[in-house]
Amino acid sequence: MPRLALILGVVLLLAGQGGPARAALSPPPDPGPAITPFLTRLRAEAPVAVRTLAASDRPRRLVVGLRSPADEAPLRSVPGVRVFRIDSTLRFAVVLASPGGAARLARAPWVRYVTRPVPLEPSSVANDTYVVTTDPATGLPYEWQFGAAHVEQALELAPGSPDFLIGIVDTGADVNHPDLAGKIVATNGDVTDTVGHGTFVAALAAGAVGDGSGIAGFGGASRLVIARTEILTDDALASNIRFASDQGVRVINMSFGGTESAPIADAIAYAAANGVLLVAAAGNEGTNAPSYPAAYLQEPFSNGGQSVGLAVGASDQNGARTPWSNYGDWVSLLAPGGWSSDVCPELGVFS
Repeated sequence: MPRLALILGVVLLLAGQGGPARAALSPPPDPGPAITPFLTRLRAEAPVAVRTLAASDRPRRLVVGLRSPADEAPLRSVPGVRVFRIDSTLRFAVVLASPGGAARLARAPWVRYVTRPVPLEPSSVANDTYVVTTDPATGLPYEWQFGAAHVEQALELAPGSPDFLIGIVDTGADVNHPDLAGKIVATNGDVTDTVGHGTFVAALAAGAVGDGSGIAGFGGASRLVIARTEILTDDALASNIRFASDQGVRVINMSFGGTESAPIADAIAYAAANGVLLVAAAGNEGTNAPSYPAAYLQEPFSNGGQSVGLAVGASDQNGARTPWSNYGDWVSLLAPGGWSSDVCPELGVFS
């Protein structure tokens, strides 16, 4: 499973931590075009048809983009289509469709796109969880990124505010973990984390600082909204991005990546329209091939000029890009994320 760069330290400093929580805004009638020409183009280029399905194919789980909430009624009446759930805000539905039903959906004038669910992957995590304990392999603290990003000095200047909410769209969180005690203000239901990845990311974002145990979060006194996604498909993640935005978060962290997704592009447009800074890991395949949702966040070659968020790669102990971090004109910046070593590239990886 790929490693994803540690992204929250620089992000929280750039986003700012003080002030009252942002009030959730009413859903805009069409969030995409209201953001930037970049997201407008993404919406226009979203997939609009299903590959031809052989007559012998079994029913398929599909994601169907609707042009308006009024289209939910005709969707439910399409022969060969069973509706599982509808996200009315982002205007898409998850359905089970026979080959004939899929073909009918692809021809319907009220359908924006029909796609198969896009699987995405979270990062893997290390168990190196100490700021002051030295890793004998590197001679640096296990959580050396805390010092490399000068987070302690930053928190002295801006210690964060309980009103500053960070959305974690991930595998959930251990709400009883000491580092997260009193930090979680809202969830999308049962957020039991059976993977551990979401707990790790949440603690990095806003874990308790100065309690003498565990790791130190980069967000100081900031608090968390946890949106658990049991199965990492684009439709589920898109709805959870929307959920976090509706809770009034100022930043949403997306430590997952994959291929392009129309529902996620719509969710990013919605969150950005509501004043949320979107942050995503650039990925860790060591390639310049775009990874999504990170590549949705700024126009290539724009240097952030047309940006709704930050695509963050990984830097090493010397401030250089790690060999395994993705790169390219779609990446916004690098943040401390791993140790570069010709002998053992796994040394000091904390991402």
